[in-house]
Amino acid sequence: IKGGYAAAASDLLDRAESEPDLDEKDQIALARVRATMAEFAGSPDDSMDLIKPWIARALRIDQRLFTPTIVMYADLGIRTNRPHAWADLDGWLNDVTLHESVLQLLHSTCKAKTGRAPGEFDAPEPVDPVAMTLAGGIARQLGDYDLSRRLCRDAGQMARTTGALGA
Repeated sequence: IKGGYAAAASDLLDRAESEPDLDEKDQIALARVRATMAEFAGSPDDSMDLIKPWIARALRIDQRLFTPTIVMYADLGIRTNRPHAWADLDGWLNDVTLHESVLQLLHSTCKAKTGRAPGEFDAPEPVDPVAMTLAGGIARQLGDYDLSRRLCRDAGQMARTTGALGA
């Protein structure tokens, strides 16, 4: 996307989106890439609008695969000063059984941000560097800075130890 390749990337996304046999997972993944492009282009508002229609479906299709997309919506809500993002997420997260610990923690944050008691977080902590980093950011939103620091530190150590430096 950097270095003047945004137009080429956009063209490739247009071509991919015009494929007649895309399933919903592919459509959501393409929306995420387009939203990431908008974010890097300096338009987090557009980025948020691009993924919003897909969040509820992503939660039903594959929570593990789309957890980063769902957390991206929360992060964009903070950065664009759209507090309704917490209520949006709270509603979507209420409508499904949450299997991912990061999403359970995010749901607690949504409750706290919308004026309800966050409840106890009793899910196991995530065990991969990406999920740990996401959970660390969410814990920071809840004001649990010790948990946030620990999760982010442990994610970095795990990524180095396992060779997952891209994570």
